[in-house]
Amino acid sequence: MNNWNAVPKNFATDRYEARDSIKQRNGGNEIALDQNSLGRPANEVLYWKAPKEALGDVVTLYDGNIDIHFTNDGKDDEAPSNDELIWLRGNNIDLVHKLPQTQRFKANTNATYSVPVNEV
Repeated sequence: MNNWNAVPKNFATDRYEARDSIKQRNGGNEIALDQNSLGRPANEVLYWKAPKEALGDVVTLYDGNIDIHFTNDGKDDEAPSNDELIWLRGNNIDLVHKLPQTQRFKANTNATYSVPVNEV
């Protein structure tokens, strides 16, 4: 879980990186970011940016799932985001996944969200 970064949605023009604010926890098996400590808008959407060693050919994802394990440190009464939950970029192709508007995650609770990776 080393060398991860968090970048804003408009990372092509906003070169901000939260790399130095990312903390490891649970013996280095998890990474965390407290957005309130960044000096940026609290409602700004940031995306995790994987380290180079985690990038490359992801063809093995095909006909599988992307599983995201996380804890929502927000509040239960916050409106869900309309932004992309997953954004994969490579070879001039963007693949995005947005949560259904009915999807909610309880605050301060471990959750898993699974996205099938296949053609329709």
